[in-house]
Amino acid sequence: MRFSGYVPEADKADHYNLGDVFVFPSAMEGFGLAVAEAMASGLPVVASDRGSIPEVLTDGEGGFLCDPARPELLVDRLHRLLGDAALRAKLGAANAERVDRHFRWERCVAATRRVYEDALAAHRGGRR
Repeated sequence: MRFSGYVPEADKADHYNLGDVFVFPSAMEGFGLAVAEAMASGLPVVASDRGSIPEVLTDGEGGFLCDPARPELLVDRLHRLLGDAALRAKLGAANAERVDRHFRWERCVAATRRVYEDALAAHRGGRR
């Protein structure tokens, strides 16, 4: 196990690709971009069930969500993943597919654009 500290943006993908599991126990998180980045790299994830992380990571499908106030759960899930290469591969593949399906920038931009277009159309009385 290595704790790398700060990793420059240009080096992040290389770091994710070296990992077997991504652990993110943060109790106070917004979207959880680091979780999505790890998922895109095909890593299974053990993360906090706080903030919007449950919107990114599906518990049991791509990893495990844990109550950060119960570290024994996090340790149990991490131990389970580290001891089962087939489970890591299955959950990591599910994560990569989920990110491709829901969280690529192109999809986010298109969805945001639709929201603005719909708001403008409503403002204009339904005209486009």
